[in-house]
Amino acid sequence: SGITLLSSSPMRLEWDLPALAENLKEFDFFLTYDSSSDYPLEDLLVKVEYPEGFEIISTAPPSVGSREWNIGLLNRGQGGKIALRGHLQ
Repeated sequence: SGITLLSSSPMRLEWDLPALAENLKEFDFFLTYDSSSDYPLEDLLVKVEYPEGFEIISTAPPSVGSREWNIGLLNRGQGGKIALRGHLQ
């Protein structure tokens, strides 16, 4: 697995994660996204890779599988939030 650095992006992604996650204890975290593009961003898909030992319990909105969300179209200034609940095994 490698690291990709972006110097700029028409989309902002921001994670809101708990400071501490205990084994087998459920916790919630969130991914907020929005567009700063001057043109519509179409056919957007967000895919999340979970760390080893993490089990997803629920998401809102519902995911496609357990790792992907179809965002579709975003115009400038539009965005949303994905809420996830899970636990470490």
